[in-house]
Amino acid sequence: MSTFSQRLKELRIDRALTQSEFGALFNLSKQTISGYEKGDAAPPIETLQKFADFFGTTTDDLLGRKPIKIIPNEDGIITKEDMRKAGITSEEIDIIKVTRKEGLTAEDIQHLAEVVKRHKSNSADHVDKKQHDPKIFLP
Repeated sequence: MSTFSQRLKELRIDRALTQSEFGALFNLSKQTISGYEKGDAAPPIETLQKFADFFGTTTDDLLGRKPIKIIPNEDGIITKEDMRKAGITSEEIDIIKVTRKEGLTAEDIQHLAEVVKRHKSNSADHVDKKQHDPKIFLP
């Protein structure tokens, strides 16, 4: 049974609803709800959103997704280990360090990314032209 299946059944039972009663609220059959709760079927995203609204929760919660939490220690510091636990790579940590050191804003970084993208595109075009230019092989 998937996390969604377990979560849906748990929330439905907490509301003291049968599968038929719960399904009727969304114009779904008892068999459809049973399929969701057994993990035999998955609801469309629109239905998932309606379920989340009904239960006063989020689709992430229904799917069993946990938010990434990075909590600073008592000194207000987030360590490299904390960042790694949150799935942030060493390269990303290095980028954060450079960004802070240089005082770059999000706008600066976006501009730099666009410049690099254009540079890579121009470099690729230049290499392609060299490969097709017969003059390159002349003495």
